[in-house]
Amino acid sequence: MFPSGHCIYVSWYDHEGTIQSNSIDLVEDLSYFLVLLVALQHTPSFGVIEGIASKNEGSPKLLLQLERKEQPPEQLILSEPIRDYYGLQGCATFVYKAAPQDPSTTSLGNKDLVTKITWPDMSRQPEASIISQVVERAEHRKKTSNPGMQHPYPNMEDPNAVLKYLPSIRRWQDFPKYNMQNVRRELGICPGSESESCKCRNQRRILHVTVFNYLEPITALEGLEFLRVFLECFKCHFYLWQLGIQHRDISDSNLMFYRDDSSVAHGVLNDFDLATIDRSPGPCLKRTGTLPFIATDILRSWTEKGSYTHIYLHALESFVWVLIWITASYHEGKCIEPLPYALWLHPLHSSDKRLSLVLHG
Repeated sequence: MFPSGHCIYVSWYDHEGTIQSNSIDLVEDLSYFLVLLVALQHTPSFGVIEGIASKNEGSPKLLLQLERKEQPPEQLILSEPIRDYYGLQGCATFVYKAAPQDPSTTSLGNKDLVTKITWPDMSRQPEASIISQVVERAEHRKKTSNPGMQHPYPNMEDPNAVLKYLPSIRRWQDFPKYNMQNVRRELGICPGSESESCKCRNQRRILHVTVFNYLEPITALEGLEFLRVFLECFKCHFYLWQLGIQHRDISDSNLMFYRDDSSVAHGVLNDFDLATIDRSPGPCLKRTGTLPFIATDILRSWTEKGSYTHIYLHALESFVWVLIWITASYHEGKCIEPLPYALWLHPLHSSDKRLSLVLHG
């Protein structure tokens, strides 16, 4: 609530924006204000998500409950945060290390897990759906490919081999109760949310939870092992592009790896939140990657407010920037301070500083 003179304004904030009420005059409309206070008093769950609660009172650990068909809900203990975000803009992604509360009844296996809690745009396909399409297209490509045609990376022709380089999704679930359109529908704002005149039709967000097998960042590797894993991520991206799938967010944090039973590291191209299918543009082009690694042509198009077409060269350039960034900014798995290329993080200087490095060293 915000006071202005003898008036009060009530604002609602969520991941789709802000809704502000008409003014409530404390002199002429005091009865309305008292009704509002009583209503708020009987709504104690503002900001509390059912299904995600503290494991014990005062404990930093959270308990996540996921539904299962014809079985009791799966309960996960969320412990150490790997990534957090405190704000309303964008997907507001949180990532936690996770473990089944009852290992004897879990269907998630015995590997280390992570849980990603995010508020994605509902018009985007979930990561699980995109990865499922990768497998389907890989299988179709293998069946219909010309036997005499040589593939640049023959091992990628096997759909089962492709899965080695993709994140392993164990479970995912939407929470319809926390669809940001619910409150707007109740207020008559953008009813139906499909109208062409609706300004927020491309910003419909919903709470989405995904459980993955645990992965480690590629920045923890060094030497030849790092280069081999980096190349595996690059090959995975190349093959996805051939299947008509654009990742669109190549960054140091999205190139990851895991170790098999023989302790051999395998590269994984992670995070398909911004991925698109069949080279079609996403619903929002305001962000197409992570600033220090976005192709300079794209950054210039933003500055000039021009349009651009995302091409393979842009992704290839992102891989080059990631390689330079990691080799210059990490030593023995730890980030060097101060960052050698800190100005790459600055929106006004990122493109110029990177081009200067190429031209002048």
